[in-house]
Amino acid sequence: MDKKDLVIGNWFDGTGDLEWSQTSPHARKFGIPGTDCTIAVNYITVKPGMGKERPMHKHEHEQIMLIMEGGGAVIVEGESYPMHDGSYVVIPPNVLHKYDASESLKNIINIDIFTPARNEFVHKKVK
Repeated sequence: MDKKDLVIGNWFDGTGDLEWSQTSPHARKFGIPGTDCTIAVNYITVKPGMGKERPMHKHEHEQIMLIMEGGGAVIVEGESYPMHDGSYVVIPPNVLHKYDASESLKNIINIDIFTPARNEFVHKKVK
């Protein structure tokens, strides 16, 4: 292994070469690059009346969504599935979907795993 290929850090305390990116007024994302996949840690701050921010979308990537904390619903091809602490869903490539956090009563932490890699979610610190 070439040590330059090693990615190591901590998203809680900000150590390492990666940083959070603001994805909306209520959400931020921390992308972790892999060779064949990308892990995205998402933090959504729930505020009254925040509405449904994310539009329906699809992409070429398989997406595995893990809800670590919080709730809401994932809408897949028009059907809504409730999500809460510990919920997960595997969304195949090119399937229309979105996550709706508008009904959640607490902040949301979720982890998405994408394959193939989605390195547009990875933001390196400027040194």
